[in-house]
Amino acid sequence: MFRAQMPIAATPAKVLALWCNDEARLDWDSSLKDYRALGSVDEDVDLVWMEWALPWPVGSRDFVALRSHEPLEGGACMCTIVSVNVPAKDSKISFSAVRAQLAMYGLHLAPSVDDPTTSVATLMCVPDLGEHPPQAIVPLFRPDGALPGVLTSLAQFVDSGTVVPRTTLSAMTP
Repeated sequence: MFRAQMPIAATPAKVLALWCNDEARLDWDSSLKDYRALGSVDEDVDLVWMEWALPWPVGSRDFVALRSHEPLEGGACMCTIVSVNVPAKDSKISFSAVRAQLAMYGLHLAPSVDDPTTSVATLMCVPDLGEHPPQAIVPLFRPDGALPGVLTSLAQFVDSGTVVPRTTLSAMTP
């Protein structure tokens, strides 16, 4: 498992709502080349398609995934993205370009102990590396790597106030 962590100046509920805002995701997340919500499974689970635009050796990969979010104790929350198999031929959802499996990608948000209006955001990835050795993905998690950059971009986006969440997700309150 690989992870990146940083504080974000907003409550976990607000950060989660922005993270799951499908219309705004490409405005701030430079690790993605394309991103689309395909449909809802239930109130807290969506089917999404995402194409990463990551540097070598990972490169551009696309995934069909289940994105779920849930509140946790103490005002924390978790959003996970778990890859699913390519849809069956008789499925209404068909992306023939899906060529990789992402084991799990998650964002854990917890209120800061020092300031409950600030979140501690932890981005985690348990990748299916395929033919790549485990050390091949390490550069993505270095301080100047792509995935800490996702958290930096998210923090800057939250600070800008560009998009205000339309709704609060499930039982979360901003």
